[in-house]
Amino acid sequence: EALPEAQRNRIEWGMRVVHEIQHSGPLSRMLFDYGYGKPEVAVFPYWSERPPVVVSDDAVRWIVLARRKEKTLLMVLTSWSEKDVRPMVSFNTSSLGFSPAGRRVMDAESGEVVAPDARSPFSVNLKGPYGVRILRTE
Repeated sequence: EALPEAQRNRIEWGMRVVHEIQHSGPLSRMLFDYGYGKPEVAVFPYWSERPPVVVSDDAVRWIVLARRKEKTLLMVLTSWSEKDVRPMVSFNTSSLGFSPAGRRVMDAESGEVVAPDARSPFSVNLKGPYGVRILRTE
């Protein structure tokens, strides 16, 4: 059974973003509004030599955007699984260049609090098939 077009577009967007392949649309606006592509925003794809994030599930790819001066980040997580996955996420502060401790981790689309403090490892639900979440710290 084919997935609805909106869901297929979201899956494709997530897979494009984590590989830094051309992307557009309302979800991309969140990244560009954050500063994606500007010199003050560091970009860390999942293949970084010193990844700033550790995700416990190999089926999940990610990209992290970081404003080091403000000590904030925006992260896109994309699942390569047809099933729901719930990886644990933690930050490598030496690679990130700052500690996000004391900041909440929020779902950038819904405003839901995913974790009360980015200091601790937290779990993220990626609803299958091929779930996509955009998280931010504040």
